[in-house]
Amino acid sequence: KTQLNYMGVAEDVSHVHELEKLAASKADWSVLKPKIITLDGVCKQAFAEMQAYVDGLQA
Repeated sequence: KTQLNYMGVAEDVSHVHELEKLAASKADWSVLKPKIITLDGVCKQAFAEMQAYVDGLQA
């Protein structure tokens, strides 16, 4: 969760909390899967943006 704040995607921290609660309650996979896919996409986008920034620094 702290890493998401650092990457600038703080709005998704609440989704992580929700995922944690659902996983702890052993929610059905059909409920968890779309949330995990969404979070994965957000993290990949944030990583791509950070990588582009680093690449720009090295240019």
